[in-house]
Order: sequence, then C-alpha cells, then structure tokens
Amino acid sequence: SSSSAASDVYKRQIDISGFNEMTIMSGGTGKTITPNEEQRMQISSLVKNMNLKAKKFPQANGWGYCITYYKDGVANTIVLAGKVTWNGADYKVDEESYDKLKEYIDTLYK
Repeated sequence: SSSSAASDVYKRQIDISGFNEMTIMSGGTGKTITPNEEQRMQISSLVKNMNLKAKKFPQANGWGYCITYYKDGVANTIVLAGKVTWNGADYKVDEESYDKLKEYIDTLYK
C-alpha cells in the first residue's frame, strides 16, 4: 500500500562501521566495558539490523545500556531503554532486533 511506502521514508539505520573506539555503560551498575574488535564488529552488525522509526516518547526513567562510539574524534551515543535514543533523538525499534543487541551486550557483562 502507498501508506507503508511513505512510512518507510522515516526508517533509519545506524551504520557505526568505520569507528575506531567504543565503550558501553550499563545503566544498572554504571560499569563501563570496552568491547574488543570482534565484539565491536558484532555490535555494529546488530545495531545496523535495527530499523528505527522516529517517534515521540514520554520521558522514561532508567535505561539499559549506553553505547558510545567515536568517529573522527566525535563521540556518538546510542542509548538502549526499550526505545533507542541515537545522539539525542528517540526512535521506536522492532523488538526482535533490539533484544538481540541487548542480549549480546548482556553476555559481555557476564
């Protein structure tokens, strides 16, 4: 239908390939980890699989993880809190790809 084609325009993908540094902070513990290259590649791939849709959200309390990655010396952030906040903008995301990313990061903290 034409309406679904129009809504696709608002879908975004986060391509974080080409960055050279990444840290992840846990919202629960405040603990920060630095994924190795293999883990960064995996996270990059999982992040890219998320289809984001711009959406207004009520202010939520708490968050799961904050991924900070650096590209050309500039820090970019992806906050996982049931929604995805990318560099300050909130997006809705499909549950399956979101869960895959979150579960992968969970394993890095074990």
